[in-house]
Amino acid sequence: MKKVVIIDIDNCLADDAWRREFLRPQYEQSGLRQSLSPWHVYHDLAPLDTPGFVHEFEVFMRHEQPTDVFFCTMRPEIYRYSTHHWLQRHHPSIRGRVIHRGIEDERPPVRVKFSMLCEICRKHDFALSDIIAAFDDHRAVLDMYREEGLRAVEANIELGIFDWKPGA
Repeated sequence: MKKVVIIDIDNCLADDAWRREFLRPQYEQSGLRQSLSPWHVYHDLAPLDTPGFVHEFEVFMRHEQPTDVFFCTMRPEIYRYSTHHWLQRHHPSIRGRVIHRGIEDERPPVRVKFSMLCEICRKHDFALSDIIAAFDDHRAVLDMYREEGLRAVEANIELGIFDWKPGA
């Protein structure tokens, strides 16, 4: 039996709260930004994130024993190496494939994550019923997962929410 899990990275596995400061308007207007996009600065600093929900995800993985894990992230493809390295260093018990947002893809998260969901099913020959849980911190993405009939689980480091319980 296939047991697939989808996990977002930023604010689910990686505590990105400190990086969000670089997305605030006062930073853009301070002159520190120069020619860099605030999103480039935000993603470029991701390797310095501390991990979150390490114990909770370890318990989930032991209890549910998924056969396949997909990390679906809004980080652009150019951050593949640093993302992979960060995952290996901070969440070594979770092995999986990372699906990044395309470099030029500026669609809203819910549309990007829906495309990623379709890609997982199409490229890896999974049915929606094979997906046992989809973790994210964005309410619109969680709603989309629920609309697709998936078990959507909120994992939000900033709010301290890890909404998975064994047997739930």
